[in-house]
Amino acid sequence: MLLDAGERRVLAIQGKRDLRPSTWPREDVPMQLHLDFRVSDAAELERHRGRAEELGARLLLDRTTDADEPLYVMGDPEGHPFCLLVG
Repeated sequence: MLLDAGERRVLAIQGKRDLRPSTWPREDVPMQLHLDFRVSDAAELERHRGRAEELGARLLLDRTTDADEPLYVMGDPEGHPFCLLVG
């Protein structure tokens, strides 16, 4: 996990035991990456969800009622998940 000077998460990387390594540039096993995008407040969360959907993303999970970390899990047009969260 990378933290900024204020000890806030900037980039977090999660392990996955059964992930097969990418065969890039061949597409037998495509590249995979999960990103979390932090926004400042609930209004920005909604704005960015709308923009992501305009670009072809779809909602996979709505966790906006979680008081500790409201977020949306979105899927890109190919189905790869990414998160938009208030942090």
